[in-house]
This record gives sequence, structure tokens and C-alpha cells, in this order.
Amino acid sequence: MIFAPILLLLIGGGLCVCLLALWQGETPERVAAALILANILVVILGKFVGYLNDPLISLAMDGLTALGFLALAVIFSSLWLGAAMLLQAALFALHSYYLVTDKAPDRFHAVANNLDFIGILLCMAFGTALAVRRRRMARSPSGA
Repeated sequence: MIFAPILLLLIGGGLCVCLLALWQGETPERVAAALILANILVVILGKFVGYLNDPLISLAMDGLTALGFLALAVIFSSLWLGAAMLLQAALFALHSYYLVTDKAPDRFHAVANNLDFIGILLCMAFGTALAVRRRRMARSPSGA
């Protein structure tokens, strides 16, 4: 089996949150969604194209995504982006540890990886909800 059920759930949840962020979010949410969508695309393509499944590619994507979140957090001064950046950095550290020690991914790696990704998605959903709330507050005549 190419796709495990938990992987399908994570990809589906990631696509839903990213599409919601692209549809309802503002600039930081949309850029963050594009970063996560690029990661999801590499994971999907990695299942079909052998060389994209390389741990070094995964590590590079994690590093680039963490740097993207860092730039967004600095530019937009957003707490949810800072939290997402720290979670992405933890994912980078997890993958770099397994790459450097030449350790095969085990159950701990899978659980930590999945929980970390869920945390990033929750941060993005929270940021999108804040953007929607901010937009509704600005539209209301009383401001409340």
C-alpha cells in the first residue's frame, strides 16, 4: 500500500486547512498555505518518484519552510506564525537527527512527525480564524 490511512488523513486535513487559508486568509496565511502545500506536494510526489523520497529532500523542504515561516513572522509580527515556525524547526531537527544518525524512521519518528504537522495546521487554522475575525470586526459599524 502506497498511502497509509493516517497519511491520507494528514494530507486531506492539510489540504483543507490550506485551501481555507487561501480562500479566507490574508497575505501571511496565504503564503504560509503555499509553503505547506509545497511540502504536501513533495510528499505526494515522493510516493511515486523515487528520488523525491530522499531524506535529504525532506530535510531541505523543512528548512526552507521554517525559513519562510521565519520571514513571515518577522514581516507580519504574528504569534501564530512564530509558533508555526518553531514547530517547523522542530520538524527540521527531528529529520536532521534521523538523517545524521542514519537511523531508520521508527514509531517515535512517525508520531512526532504527525503531531508536529497537526500543530502546524492548527496554527494556520488559528491564524486564518483571526484574519476572518479581524475582517468582520473592521466591517461592523460599531467595531465590536
